Amino acid sequence: MVLGIWRSAQMVHGFVDRVYKSKALWMAALMSSILLSELSNFAQFPSNALGNLLAILPLVLVIVVTYAFVDRTILVAMRSDFFHRDVIGWMKVRLPGFILVAGAVCLATADWTLVPSDASTTPFWSTVAFDIFVVVVPLVLGYAAIAIVVSARRTADSTLRRHILFLGLSLACFAMVLALFATPSTDLFNFLGDALNVASLYLLYRAAMNLTLLGRVEKGAGSALPLSVANSS
Repeated sequence: MVLGIWRSAQMVHGFVDRVYKSKALWMAALMSSILLSELSNFAQFPSNALGNLLAILPLVLVIVVTYAFVDRTILVAMRSDFFHRDVIGWMKVRLPGFILVAGAVCLATADWTLVPSDASTTPFWSTVAFDIFVVVVPLVLGYAAIAIVVSARRTADSTLRRHILFLGLSLACFAMVLALFATPSTDLFNFLGDALNVASLYLLYRAAMNLTLLGRVEKGAGSALPLSVANSS
């Protein structure tokens, strides 16, 4: 994960086109937020509202940054498409999708922060907030994963196509991990969640490594740009 962050940060300085630089920056931010989320699992937080908030903030950050990065990836893919076609209506749903995800995340954060895990009774609003989260967020991210895969098929450059495809598969695995929050805590579902989480991280790492070929360019050396980057400048 650290190697992926370092590679993405390198690409921020390597790309000439502003859109591609922004995409590499968001990818570095995404991998950094994931690393923070993984490290937070080893931290001990106090059993109060503040501690609960600190415990869930890394996951909230991952979800929000993921959506922003996915949006940037789809925009880059659309630019690389010769006809600059919209991807299954993404331009129409990107803002409503963000509002839905942000609202669901806010409800889940309030639920996690204000309702003790050992509470004898669960308030009705807490149940509703949890149900909204495990339905809305995986659905929106799943839709975005489909949009990424479709956009990858329309990309002429093979390196960029592999990069976007890995991202789409990684996002699909992450969406399924979030959907599994609604399942019972059994050995089978726990194992499936861990396997999907590992697969998502590995595919994201592969996507970051594919940025190496896309970013082999020095500032001002436009002739050295890969086809996908040169066409977008």
